[in-house]
Amino acid sequence: MKKLLIVAIIACLAICSLGLVACQKETTGEYTLVAPDGAPALSIAGLIGKDIEGNKIDVQVVASSQIAEKAMASDFAVVPANLAAKMYNSGEKVKLLASVTNGNLYIMSNVDKTSATLADLVGKQVYSIGQGSVPDMVFKTVLTQNSIEFVVSESVVDGKVAIKYVADGQEAISSLKAAQNKSQEAYGIIGEPACTAATTKGLFRAMDLQSLWKTATSAEQVGYAQAVLIAKGDVVDNTKLLDAVVAAFVANEQYIVEDTAGAVAAIKSVYAQSALPDTLAAPIVERCNIKTYDSANNYEYIDKTLEAVFNIAPNAIGGKLPDRGLYR
Repeated sequence: MKKLLIVAIIACLAICSLGLVACQKETTGEYTLVAPDGAPALSIAGLIGKDIEGNKIDVQVVASSQIAEKAMASDFAVVPANLAAKMYNSGEKVKLLASVTNGNLYIMSNVDKTSATLADLVGKQVYSIGQGSVPDMVFKTVLTQNSIEFVVSESVVDGKVAIKYVADGQEAISSLKAAQNKSQEAYGIIGEPACTAATTKGLFRAMDLQSLWKTATSAEQVGYAQAVLIAKGDVVDNTKLLDAVVAAFVANEQYIVEDTAGAVAAIKSVYAQSALPDTLAAPIVERCNIKTYDSANNYEYIDKTLEAVFNIAPNAIGGKLPDRGLYR
């Protein structure tokens, strides 16, 4: 009887220990975070290989063309601002936590014009990235506010800006160089760090789209919500974790400037084919405008970008402006 009692006690202790381990596991978790390659990937560099509040964060970088698909299967994602609104308006359980890339776009030219203006684009071909997304809508808003007509066209159109969409900055650079070889003046909407790479290939930085946006929209600050951080699914209810993740994004801002080489290496450790150059320098990173604007305090800033998208292409954000429930 005494032996049976001892066995029972040991069994009970074992069960309790298992229960304790289970409870300990419940206090932490494993989550996924995905971001598109290029400048937005810099916003997550400092989170790679790190735990947050005892939680394992599996950080992934993917091609820009895959971000919509991958975001749907992730707990956290860096996505174009309009995609966040579209997901919310479609009924997804999603929370926009912060704007993390706030405008890194420049109008590049294949001719050297030291005092180029938007009027120079009329009757010219403009190669643009981000069809139907924030870069596209920001550019169109700037043109509209300046009473400049535009049309999507494969060739130039008299009296209008002819927009031709390209897959990425590299294709825009190639298109500008091809036009240059034919002595055709042309322009392109390109983001950093591809802009700096373009200048080494005989192209010129003609206009700063962030400054043009500020003037066109009478914004208080230079920039707009180009890429944002979202949480999706049940994780949106874990406010402690959301706070910690946003704080990690804030801390990352300093890291990518102070250790740019380390940041690029971290990104390439999870996405070897990243377009970010190993020689990326801090001044270029600063032009990428990686700064965290928490939506709890800056939702109006983000909403202004979404309003611009809505005014040009309502379907790009799901047919309506999202309500306050999208934000923290």
